[in-house]
Amino acid sequence: MFSRIKSAARILFKGAPKNSRRNSIPAITAKEVAEIRRFFPREKFFILGHARSGTTLLTRLVRLHPEVHCNYQAHFFTRRPLLKSLVDSAEVEEWLTRKSNRWNQARDLSPLVLRAAADFIFEREAAKAGKRIVGDKSPSSTIHGQAVRDMHAVYPDAKLVYIVRDGRDVLISERFRNLVEESRFLRAESLKN
Repeated sequence: MFSRIKSAARILFKGAPKNSRRNSIPAITAKEVAEIRRFFPREKFFILGHARSGTTLLTRLVRLHPEVHCNYQAHFFTRRPLLKSLVDSAEVEEWLTRKSNRWNQARDLSPLVLRAAADFIFEREAAKAGKRIVGDKSPSSTIHGQAVRDMHAVYPDAKLVYIVRDGRDVLISERFRNLVEESRFLRAESLKN
């Protein structure tokens, strides 16, 4: 509560802070998707779900396919700093939308910058392995609708696999993981149960 009063007093005496965040990033267009796929042609997919919901098992199963490469936890859209932080400032927005810039053809280049950066990360290892389809598994306990909307804005052509597991099973899995992997953090009475 004290921090809110302090913040209100600062605004009262010094004025509202300038917004260093940019406006929302526009969705990539179908034409831009076609253009970028000439440089990064592989099909993309994302595996999302709550932590301990089976995302790792699904990823391991998917990787058995001879044409699929799936890596672990790039967290492009699910954990800070997010992919969009690459263009998430007023200065970068001004540069990417500048009217005198003939490269942008009067459009915000932000979704192309984000897509090209993520595609390079995605496809680098898949190309070495000779795989045609590439994905990322990013479990998160705080996935919300904005993560999916951001993913769709940059990857409207990608597939989304979202795992939903019974919450009771998630808790049992987490408890088991704590006992096996991190028992040094548990109290003695917890180890007895």
